[in-house]
Amino acid sequence: MDIPKAIALWEQSLEISEQIGDVKGKATTLNNMALVIAQQGDIPKAIALVCASVEATCTNKCIR
Repeated sequence: MDIPKAIALWEQSLEISEQIGDVKGKATTLNNMALVIAQQGDIPKAIALVCASVEATCTNKCIR
Protein backbone atom coordinates (compact mmCIF):
# COMPACT_ATOMS: atom_id res chain seq x y z
CA MET A 1 0.00 0.00 0.00
CA ASP A 2 1.30 3.43 -0.95
CA ILE A 3 0.50 5.28 2.28
CA PRO A 4 1.50 8.80 1.15
CA LYS A 5 -0.63 8.46 -2.00
CA ALA A 6 -3.58 7.11 0.02
CA ILE A 7 -3.34 10.06 2.43
CA ALA A 8 -3.17 12.51 -0.48
CA LEU A 9 -6.29 10.98 -2.01
CA TRP A 10 -8.09 11.08 1.33
CA GLU A 11 -7.19 14.76 1.65
CA GLN A 12 -8.73 15.37 -1.78
CA SER A 13 -11.79 13.43 -0.67
CA LEU A 14 -12.08 15.64 2.42
CA GLU A 15 -11.98 18.78 0.29
CA ILE A 16 -14.70 17.44 -1.99
CA SER A 17 -16.84 16.28 0.93
CA GLU A 18 -16.62 19.73 2.49
CA GLN A 19 -17.42 21.47 -0.81
CA ILE A 20 -20.56 19.43 -1.39
CA GLY A 21 -21.63 19.26 2.25
CA ASP A 22 -21.17 15.50 2.60
CA VAL A 23 -20.74 15.31 6.37
CA LYS A 24 -20.96 11.51 6.52
CA GLY A 25 -18.32 11.20 3.80
CA LYS A 26 -16.06 13.61 5.67
CA ALA A 27 -16.42 11.68 8.92
CA THR A 28 -15.76 8.36 7.19
CA THR A 29 -12.68 9.68 5.43
CA LEU A 30 -11.28 11.15 8.65
CA ASN A 31 -11.83 7.86 10.43
CA ASN A 32 -10.13 5.87 7.66
CA MET A 33 -7.18 8.22 7.69
CA ALA A 34 -6.91 7.88 11.47
CA LEU A 35 -6.74 4.09 11.28
CA VAL A 36 -3.88 4.08 8.79
CA ILE A 37 -2.00 6.90 10.47
CA ALA A 38 -2.27 5.10 13.82
CA GLN A 39 -0.85 1.97 12.20
CA GLN A 40 2.05 4.13 10.99
CA GLY A 41 2.72 5.15 14.60
CA ASP A 42 1.54 8.77 14.63
CA ILE A 43 -0.90 8.33 17.49
CA PRO A 44 -1.41 12.03 18.32
CA LYS A 45 -2.38 12.80 14.71
CA ALA A 46 -4.64 9.73 14.60
CA ILE A 47 -6.41 10.85 17.78
CA ALA A 48 -6.94 14.32 16.32
CA LEU A 49 -8.46 12.79 13.18
CA VAL A 50 -10.77 10.54 15.21
CA CYS A 51 -11.90 13.56 17.24
CA ALA A 52 -12.60 15.47 14.00
CA SER A 53 -14.55 12.47 12.70
CA VAL A 54 -16.66 12.31 15.87
CA GLU A 55 -17.24 16.06 15.73
CA ALA A 56 -18.41 15.82 12.12
CA THR A 57 -20.71 12.93 13.03
CA CYS A 58 -22.21 14.82 15.96
CA THR A 59 -22.71 17.88 13.78
CA ASN A 60 -24.49 15.70 11.23
CA LYS A 61 -26.87 14.28 13.86
CA CYS A 62 -27.58 17.73 15.24
CA ILE A 63 -28.50 19.00 11.77
CA ARG A 64 -31.11 16.31 11.23
